[in-house]
Amino acid sequence: MIAARRACRGGAVRRAARLAPALLLLAGAHPAAGQSAGSGDAGVRGAPPPPAAVAIAPFANLSGAPADAWLGAGIAETLATDLQQLPALAVAGGGLPGGAARSAAAAAPDDPAALAAARGRGVSWLVTGGFRRLGPRLQITARITSVEQGAALRTIRVAGAADDLFALQDRVAAALRDAFAALTPAGASAPARPAA
Repeated sequence: MIAARRACRGGAVRRAARLAPALLLLAGAHPAAGQSAGSGDAGVRGAPPPPAAVAIAPFANLSGAPADAWLGAGIAETLATDLQQLPALAVAGGGLPGGAARSAAAAAPDDPAALAAARGRGVSWLVTGGFRRLGPRLQITARITSVEQGAALRTIRVAGAADDLFALQDRVAAALRDAFAALTPAGASAPARPAA
């Protein structure tokens, strides 16, 4: 009788061990590296791959005007909100930590500190940029940098009346959505955002 219970319990443990990775996948977690999702099974069939991730740093105030200091964080927040609509892209919450965000905002796309911070977040891309006000005009520049390669993949520049800040942000966001749609495998299935 005791031997039968042990055999039954052992079989249940083996079945649970085989099912655990599949249950983790269904719950949104991923098995540890090198661990299979079951005996010979490649995982849950038909499940989409996890989205690639991007971090967005506050944009640098290239004019240096203290009255415009708030714009950098505002542009980054608007872009993060907009890019979250792409199903093939995950936006890393909170951007980059303090000093790394300041470094990324003011740095070249291959800045080692900004890239190290982005790698630490586990993201594939880093969006950096700057803005410059000249009288009534405003120019916004954004760069998509591959964290793995350390190279800028796309650069976007828009300019217009500073009073049209929201329209300028929308133009940058649309250009970034188009760029990420081309960079991500499932990007083609991204929904179009209605014009504001």
